[in-house]
Amino acid sequence: MGYGNNKVAVNLRTAEKYNALIETQADGKEVTYYPRGIRVHWVCERLEVRQAFEYRDKDAQGPSKLRTYVVGTARLNSDYDLSVIGEPKNKTVTVAFSMRPDDSLDLLKEEPDDDDVLGLSEAHGRAHLGFNRADWETRSPNEWWLECRVHSSALQPLIDAISSGTLADASLSVRLHNLFSDEGPYVPFSSEVKDLRGQTTKR
Repeated sequence: MGYGNNKVAVNLRTAEKYNALIETQADGKEVTYYPRGIRVHWVCERLEVRQAFEYRDKDAQGPSKLRTYVVGTARLNSDYDLSVIGEPKNKTVTVAFSMRPDDSLDLLKEEPDDDDVLGLSEAHGRAHLGFNRADWETRSPNEWWLECRVHSSALQPLIDAISSGTLADASLSVRLHNLFSDEGPYVPFSSEVKDLRGQTTKR
């Protein structure tokens, strides 16, 4: 989407089954998207170490802390692609990637998921996938981003390896919710899901 274009209006309604979303397109055709909580595999490349002062609430006491974190590019390691519902031509397989330290006590706290039938291993952090719309005022383009937060004890070895030049890329496996696929709910998870679309948050 170019700068200054009109906003996209998407006609969506909730289906009666499976918590699916039904899109009514301009030509009257309906497409159903089913929620999928799946593990997505990424290849993280162009890894760099950065430093910045952490965000502080206005009521916070004391000086800001300098945080060290990792940035790079994450590429889907499969035939997946990402797009926003209603914009099938606006697809990508790469996103901006960051991994930041988070030593909060509730980092790994997760609500029970009755629909989780994948038998995934214990989580080591949290991940958020989002999409920022292009902004003509700041001249910023459309951007997908994946932000991961892990305990500093797990992040520090990665920082050390990248800083020393011994780590140039890495594999990452992330379980993501609030993604939708046009594949039906009974398609095996082992099959190739060609198109993942999401309702994402804007940071």
